[in-house]
Amino acid sequence: MSKMNIAVVQSAYKKSDVAYNVNKMKRQIEQCLANEKETELILFPELCTTGYFLDDELQTIASSCDGFHFQQLAEVAKQHSIVIAYGYVEKGADHTIYNSVQVINEEGQSIINYRKIHLTPDEQHFFSTGSDIIVKSIKKGTIGVMTCWDLAFPELARALANQGADLLLVPSAWEKPHDKPYEIFSQARAIDQTVFLATCNHVGASQELAFFGKAAIYGPDGQVIVKSSEEKEAILTAQLDFSERGTLKNTFFSMEADFREDLFKRW
Repeated sequence: MSKMNIAVVQSAYKKSDVAYNVNKMKRQIEQCLANEKETELILFPELCTTGYFLDDELQTIASSCDGFHFQQLAEVAKQHSIVIAYGYVEKGADHTIYNSVQVINEEGQSIINYRKIHLTPDEQHFFSTGSDIIVKSIKKGTIGVMTCWDLAFPELARALANQGADLLLVPSAWEKPHDKPYEIFSQARAIDQTVFLATCNHVGASQELAFFGKAAIYGPDGQVIVKSSEEKEAILTAQLDFSERGTLKNTFFSMEADFREDLFKRW
């Protein structure tokens, strides 16, 4: 198994200003690579291209998966030979919209377009639910995608891990005062499935919501590899050694081997 250098971006974005937000993301990528030139994957927060908000303007700013955001970020991914994952508002059929995450590979190709499966009660007034559980192999490992409130559902993490995910990418927009559940759910999903988990959050305010940050990368033993402790913009980096998963599963963390398949449905 390979080692992979990843980064998570904790930031604030402007409501509805896709051009501004995408240009800011491009600057953050440049900043990340200037400080950590070996970075191979960069994760941005949920709905970062539009800012996180919930009102009827979502219909106006929704775009196709190959829209402006993709065109701009695909060029950056190809130029720097990196994987970029980010959240956006996707325009579907018949005026449906989705809270989606796109992953672009080193060749500038879309390899994942994930539509959030578990929407919060407020989000359900605006977005349609996704239903696809997506895992994809990249050069140095296999990734699965969840979004924010998905963290509260261990079944989804199990399904991703059972399909071979080494690393769960979890862009989020998690608001105050619920910072403790965000941290606990993230840590639990990592240790539940003995996987690496990278999550990032917004900071600042949007409408009545205030975001606390606490972006983090967790190891497959649930331990914090790196975490933001301040409510300000930050880029966190870490090197993940995927061989650690096998070592842990063959020693103490033997849940997968010990699972009672005769009693519980495998996801």
